[in-house]
Amino acid sequence: MNDSIRKDKDIKQIDSPLPPLYSKWAYELLSGTFPNETVCDCSNCEQLDKNGVLPLNDNSNFHPETKCCTFYPALPNYMVGRILKDSDIPAMPVVNQRIENGFGITPLYLLCPDNDRRFEKVNFFGRTKAFTCPYYIVNKGCCGIWKHRGSICATWFCKYFRGKVGYDFWDSIKGIFLMIEETISLWCAEQLDIGCDSMEQCLKIGCILKDGPLEQDMRIDSREQKKNWGNWFGKEKEYFIKCGELVESLSWKDIKKIGGIKLETYAKIVKKYYDRLLNKNILERLKFGGLHIFEVKSGYYIISIYNDYDRIEIPIPIFEALRYFDGRPINEIMAQIKKEKNISFDDSLLQFCIDFKLLITV
Repeated sequence: MNDSIRKDKDIKQIDSPLPPLYSKWAYELLSGTFPNETVCDCSNCEQLDKNGVLPLNDNSNFHPETKCCTFYPALPNYMVGRILKDSDIPAMPVVNQRIENGFGITPLYLLCPDNDRRFEKVNFFGRTKAFTCPYYIVNKGCCGIWKHRGSICATWFCKYFRGKVGYDFWDSIKGIFLMIEETISLWCAEQLDIGCDSMEQCLKIGCILKDGPLEQDMRIDSREQKKNWGNWFGKEKEYFIKCGELVESLSWKDIKKIGGIKLETYAKIVKKYYDRLLNKNILERLKFGGLHIFEVKSGYYIISIYNDYDRIEIPIPIFEALRYFDGRPINEIMAQIKKEKNISFDDSLLQFCIDFKLLITV
């Protein structure tokens, strides 16, 4: 097997890659253990062209001055408060400026533009300088709010050690923390008594900036701001800091109580995918799952199954042998492959094929 096919090994339980606040809750949710993604290193981006060539229309390389940081995140009120109290935040001037000029802030969120609309015509993600995240520190190549980034940025990876199995786990983590952000930001606003009228306004706005003429020029309507902020108008920074302080002491038990039955359901989904991530089960009957071949190179297919960023090289003989898997018992299929192709499928190779959906259950 080529070295590019990931070796079978246990997923190490190490420091969580999540922001500190979310790490605390995730450890409590998953009983003290949490996996990291060992094949994805944001400080040494694998999606950059090794020769420094800028991305073209027909590839998935990221721009060297943006990497994947062209997504503009919405920040829940308590994360904004944690940023404001942290002296070690490179993007602090950006956050302060947003709050001081009042643009795109509500008692629930530091708002973001509609990212779906920004990317809807062409896949500009990671490839267009014009969409660089304002919290990204270009000269350092890093996120300027890393310790207090939101759920979408904290749970996205271009590659996953266990392929689709890893993707499913992290997607479930994203889902539960998006719900937590929505729920806890509302809880903070209620605790700090922003007023019923203001709450109604905030719920209408959500976390996405309007696409109106004022917003295009990054201007605000002061009358609307007064409606949005109610009892806290003119004290926005103090409000955000208090939100951060309120949330600091919350345990996962507190979060569950606030989130109710919906959050309990999300937690069960997370645990399901977590169990799949840690366990390796080779089933008795598998079939070829299909894939997208990008390129043939020096005896290998460069392929993608679940994610175009996570392309893998697989030897052509191995690929051809996958077509033998048609739902019959595995031992029967492997004996036939050994006899006709002289290829041995050990448990490590089978697990890799299952993780990356080269082989799927019947």
